[in-house]
Amino acid sequence: FLGTSTENLPAHMGNAGLWLFPNEQGNRLGNRTMQDYIARYGRRAEIADVRVSPHTFRHTFAVIKWRNGTDMLTLSRALGHGDVKTTEGYLRGLGVEDVLTRQRECSPLESIGFQPVNGARLRGRPVAAR
Repeated sequence: FLGTSTENLPAHMGNAGLWLFPNEQGNRLGNRTMQDYIARYGRRAEIADVRVSPHTFRHTFAVIKWRNGTDMLTLSRALGHGDVKTTEGYLRGLGVEDVLTRQRECSPLESIGFQPVNGARLRGRPVAAR
């Protein structure tokens, strides 16, 4: 998303503008160094019972974006996945209520104010009135 063009960067940024997290020399921060920083900040913040890692950040990003309406294909591209199936794996931990809520929010019937008839069922489950 950052691209490789430096034409719009201030002159003093130099190569640092190419990296979201440059090191002191303006070069790319190594993967292991970033993992160490994130783990250290997690300990400082006294985060317990949750893995604090770049991968956890990616999962959290994916879930938040999906819950806020980003479609699966767009989310897959944002994460740099070549296959939507990989992105689906990030969302496997979502509960049934998350999925049903998202389904209602994206439903074309909901957008026109459709109200099911009493006793209507969705896949064998009662449709809850809102």
